[in-house]
Amino acid sequence: MITGVFLRHYKNYGNLNFIPICDDSDNMFSIYIGNNGVGKSAILESIDVFFNNREWNFTIGMKKSEAFVCPLFLISKSEVTSSCKKNIEIVSNYFWGEQCEINVHTRTNKALIEFIEYRNRLKHRYENTHYLIMIGVSYNSGREAFFGSSFNNDVLELLGSVHEDAQKAANQIRDIIIEKYSYIYIPVEASPSELLKLQNNTMQKLLNKDVLQEIERILKKKEDGKTDSTIVSRINRNLDTFIKEVNSVISSIDVNYSFAPSIESGNKKSLTAKDIRDKIIEAYFPLRSLKVRNKRVESLSSGEQRRAVIDVAYSTLLANKNRKTEKKIILAVDEPESSMHISNCFNQFLRLEELTQGEIHKQVLITTHWYGFLPITQHGNMHHLMLDSESDQTKVRSFNLRNVLENRRYFPDDVELKSLFDLASSLITYMRYNPENKWIICEGSDDVLYLRAMLEKYDSINILPVGGCGNVVKLFQMLFGFVTENTGTEDINAKALFLIDTDGKQIKVAEPFKFGQDKRIIILRRLQIDNGEIKLINPMSYDIYNQTEMEDCLDPQLYYQALSTVIKESKNTKAKLALKKMEFLSDAKTSMLRGDDSCICPKDIKNLKDKKIIIEFAEDSDNKYRIASKYAELNEGNKVQHALAKRIIEILNLDGGSEEND
Repeated sequence: MITGVFLRHYKNYGNLNFIPICDDSDNMFSIYIGNNGVGKSAILESIDVFFNNREWNFTIGMKKSEAFVCPLFLISKSEVTSSCKKNIEIVSNYFWGEQCEINVHTRTNKALIEFIEYRNRLKHRYENTHYLIMIGVSYNSGREAFFGSSFNNDVLELLGSVHEDAQKAANQIRDIIIEKYSYIYIPVEASPSELLKLQNNTMQKLLNKDVLQEIERILKKKEDGKTDSTIVSRINRNLDTFIKEVNSVISSIDVNYSFAPSIESGNKKSLTAKDIRDKIIEAYFPLRSLKVRNKRVESLSSGEQRRAVIDVAYSTLLANKNRKTEKKIILAVDEPESSMHISNCFNQFLRLEELTQGEIHKQVLITTHWYGFLPITQHGNMHHLMLDSESDQTKVRSFNLRNVLENRRYFPDDVELKSLFDLASSLITYMRYNPENKWIICEGSDDVLYLRAMLEKYDSINILPVGGCGNVVKLFQMLFGFVTENTGTEDINAKALFLIDTDGKQIKVAEPFKFGQDKRIIILRRLQIDNGEIKLINPMSYDIYNQTEMEDCLDPQLYYQALSTVIKESKNTKAKLALKKMEFLSDAKTSMLRGDDSCICPKDIKNLKDKKIIIEFAEDSDNKYRIASKYAELNEGNKVQHALAKRIIEILNLDGGSEEND
């Protein structure tokens, strides 16, 4: 993956800049936000210069000869089998090692120091398993491999005592990396209808290698019983006969005339399957154009076209997730929300995030002005860009999307407010245009896994995590304000359940709004266990308040099985020993671990402290996600309906019964 990039004199990045991109190979989703003019698109463009020879866009007033773009790559050692592996190790050892750090500290450059700090964070996780390679191009050296003005001489000296040989070795490393990745950049100004043509380079990069191989297979297929009867051989044979006839005719006038292989073609005498394949792609695919609802894509609105680009990229990469491709795809999209109807925004962002997860596992980089992704996106990095008023340089502040809202105190004042406003606007618009859908707005990604497991047979449910109890309530209040103050909401038939845990501190909110005959669009409910019974209560209508979380409201046996499995698979020796001293209560009504209603108890009274170890393990944020994933896996095919699922089905009227009354 690309983990960062050095820029010098590219667009608004004058002087030397280090831009972080992704620090987690499991979650390769990077989102850049900030005002216009801070350099979001320039980051994606600059990488296109390296991969696809994009035209340089220089910083005004700076020397072109000093401009360079050098991406920083983190590459798994197991993926490198090339003949120049030794040279790759030399370069990687330099960037991981002390010599690089000493070089940086002698220069005291801010960007270089930021790079070393970033590298040291990567080093802890990846030094033993990955190569760290910074390599790019400079304007002055054309397409020659370049390691940045601060490191180039050092690295070339390590690659060889003779400059020409060292540069050749560097170029080989660059070529291997360019062959390894396919960088697909979709700028905001690009014509979607052009991008979606099968013969377009962007589409060709998205196509699976097997499509191209299939064309070659057809061309090379031999007729039964014949040794030299492929389409390619027959074409060459017939063309050779034709050329002989032509040469015979023209040589009758003068024997010095003939059509023969040229020096420019390398004295090549015959067509190959690849030659014909490329011409088929060029000539045949333009005969096919993308249609949406039987309309040519060119006739759609700009927003629909933009949506089609993301949809096609998503579906193509999803379809090819289990196939080996020629290159690892990196998808970079400028403002995916551009010209798009607001109701489609969060769907598109969730799809882009999905591309980075599971079996698809692509690297995705985007820029955006739609901040509604903040509460709903869980995996990857958000980078906030802003201009430093003193230096006029772009400053980058990076956040992990898993807990991004926990660090909102570091955001500019408008970011959090705008994120919830954007999401609320999209949600209410989507509900209007998709009346058959039901919604559950919950706190986190762990809750999503549990709820999907419980309600897997209901396809019309959208489950949206928004990063904590506070955001669930804020989003509810925003929608509450909208539906109470706006006429024209009577036609909204979709319903949304806002679901929160019962935390230590009670949250007070306004009553859900009701239309006419007890018709409710949005409903806020709090999880509550009362005498072993799971309830979903109106936070303002009941006085019962016992701390209750989603993990307390599951199938007890399944939850214990998931918890036990995750503990056994972990490296936590204390938790493993503590588990052996616990036993599951077969008559447990809930999946609580704490208190009198707990589903586990110590085998001996002296082991009470071991129960605390189990609880601490289960409440760790990373372990919570692992347990939820295991629970969802174990639940597949489970025909027993969860008690919590029954309550949700009643509230959202999923089985067509009467709606719940308060």
